[in-house]
Amino acid sequence: MKIVHLIGYFQPEFGYKEYYIARNQVKLGHEVHVIASDKVFPFPDYATMAKEVGAPPTRYRGEGNSVVDGVQVHRLKSLFETKDFIVIRGVKELLGAIRPDIVHAHAPSQGSTVLGALYKDKFNYFLIGDDQALIDTAHPKPYPSLQGRLRYELFQKYLRGYYLKKADVVFCPNNASKKYLEENFNLANKVKVVPIGFDSDFYYFDKKVRVEVRSRFKVDEGDFVILISGRLNPEKDFDQVIKLSADLLRKTNTKILIVGDGRAKERLVDLVEQLKLPDKVFFAGFVSEKLLFKYYSAADLAIWLKQPSVGISNAIGCSLPVLLPQTEIFSHYTNEGFGESFKPGDKNDFKRKLSQLVTDENHYQKIKQEIETKKNRLDYKNLAQVDIEEYEKSKTRNKS
Repeated sequence: MKIVHLIGYFQPEFGYKEYYIARNQVKLGHEVHVIASDKVFPFPDYATMAKEVGAPPTRYRGEGNSVVDGVQVHRLKSLFETKDFIVIRGVKELLGAIRPDIVHAHAPSQGSTVLGALYKDKFNYFLIGDDQALIDTAHPKPYPSLQGRLRYELFQKYLRGYYLKKADVVFCPNNASKKYLEENFNLANKVKVVPIGFDSDFYYFDKKVRVEVRSRFKVDEGDFVILISGRLNPEKDFDQVIKLSADLLRKTNTKILIVGDGRAKERLVDLVEQLKLPDKVFFAGFVSEKLLFKYYSAADLAIWLKQPSVGISNAIGCSLPVLLPQTEIFSHYTNEGFGESFKPGDKNDFKRKLSQLVTDENHYQKIKQEIETKKNRLDYKNLAQVDIEEYEKSKTRNKS
């Protein structure tokens, strides 16, 4: 089967769903293409991110074709870009040459994705819409500038509506997103929750590296290690995790391992000193995407206090329980038994749930067992087949 992933920006060096899904569809035996612009996404801290992973210092990748993990990547010339909205040239001609069975069009806010909807009838392919915005409320973020608001109201809002209407099925990452799309775009019976997953080629539990990492930080096997990871930015409230865990750290053999770098690191280091916890909180610094499994393996619990992250599924892929806010953004994780949830903003509830995970061995092991039984539902090896399953369902419906 021929499958095209259409997206404005493609950056496999940083991971992301479109890369993992595509590479696993190749492993399933399909001919897989990615059509994208000649640039990578305009991350605010791109220069730092690029340096950390050894990527080119410029966002420009050039036009042309390449092969990444068996995926045929086509980078087309960009005609216009403002913020994360980009228009590319040559999509129609390329779709005509490939003649795909499925076009999986990611991220409608990026502009060029909508071309998948525009040419659907001409080339008669099955169109999958995919709105994977991991945001706090599942609603579009308000643009802070007048230019941004005008761009959304005059272009992106209507393009998104057109794209969603033309799609045969629309994927979204969680129940909150599903509810928002169904209610605001009249998409009843068309939206399917396909969660952010993990690639088991990169994320898995390794007992040997668990021992190695814990030894490096002088952590005994009997210690309980809490992991917090990601870009160390103020809005993620990593400082609150440390503050709310401080009493537990002092009274038990619990420790915190912080993986990542960013603007808030110096403030976090100062906080640890103020709380007199230098022997309880450790900083690993930046860790590349392909080495993160070592730190997930070394930990006993991962916490996300506020913002959703692709790291949640990656942690679960390494058999690591998670502690998450009790909202629809995260409910598909906790409903499966992959961890525990706390009431957002309720500090006492957070402390209670954390203490239970640390001190109640039976409760903790029950969660570990649930993860081992069900985590394959988040494996991109399985999620990569959802495109094909939806395509086959459509063919069956059309025949009947």
